[in-house]
Amino acid sequence: MNDAGHKTARNLAGISEFVGLIFCVLGVVSGIYHMVNSLSLGGALVLHLLTTGCFPTVAGGLLLIVAGRILRVVIDNSRE
Repeated sequence: MNDAGHKTARNLAGISEFVGLIFCVLGVVSGIYHMVNSLSLGGALVLHLLTTGCFPTVAGGLLLIVAGRILRVVIDNSRE
C-alpha cells in the first residue's frame, strides 16, 4: 500500500475511534437521562430501559473504537 493509502486508512481509523467515542458518551448520557427521569418507576422497568436503549449504544461505540484500533495495528504492521 502506498503512502496515500496508508494516510487514508489511518484517517478512517481515527474517524472510527472518534465516532465510537461519541456513541459511548451519548449512551452514557442517555442512560443518566433515563435514570433521572424514571425515579418513580420500578427497578425492573428502569433496568429494561437501560438494557434496550443505552447499553447497545455503548456496545456499538466500543466496537467502533476497537475496529479503529485494529485498523491502526494492521496499518502499522503492513508498513514494516
